[in-house]
Amino acid sequence: MKHGKLILAVLILLAVAVFAYSEYSGGDSLDDTAGDLFDDSLGDDVTSEDVGTDNTLDGPPLQTAWATIIAKVEAGVKSTARSIRNNNPGNLVEQGDSGTDADGYAVFSSYDAGWNALISDLTAKLRKYPTQTLAQIMARYAPAPDGSLLNAGNDPASYAATVAKYLSEAFDAVITPGTTLEQLQQIVNG
Repeated sequence: MKHGKLILAVLILLAVAVFAYSEYSGGDSLDDTAGDLFDDSLGDDVTSEDVGTDNTLDGPPLQTAWATIIAKVEAGVKSTARSIRNNNPGNLVEQGDSGTDADGYAVFSSYDAGWNALISDLTAKLRKYPTQTLAQIMARYAPAPDGSLLNAGNDPASYAATVAKYLSEAFDAVITPGTTLEQLQQIVNG
C-alpha cells in the first residue's frame, strides 16, 4: 500500500507540474505545456528513455516528490534544456561523473546518475538543515540573481511557493514556504 501512495503522489506531481512550469516561468498555456512535457517524442535528440521516466519512483517519498517537481521546473518544455542535455534533472552545480559544462553545471553519464545526485542533494539538505524552511532551502538551491550566469533567472520565492504547492497536493497536507524540513518529514512519514 505504501508503494501505491508513492505512485499516486508521483502521478499527481507529474500532472500538476505542468501547471507549475507555466506558473513559475510565465510560459506557455497549460494545454501547450502539457502537450510539450508529456509528448512521447521530446525532440530529435532526446527520447523518453533519455529523460528517465522510470527513475521517478526511485528514492524516499519526500525526496522523490520534491525531485520530480524540481526536474519538471528545470527542464521546462525544451527538449534541449540544460538539465536534459547534461543528464542533470536538478541543474546541480557540482562535479558530475562526466565533469561540468562550460557554465559549471554538472554533467552526468546517465539520467539515472543525475537523478541519484539530485536525490542525494535533497537528502543531505534534509539532514543538514532540519530547522530551515522550504523557502530558505530553495534560496540555497536556486539563489537569487547576483550578477553571475549561474543564477541569473532564479526567483527562489516563486520556486519555493511552487514546490510547496505541489508537495501539498501530493501529500494532501498544508505545506507552505514557511514549513521547516523537519515538519515536511513528519508530514510525509506520519
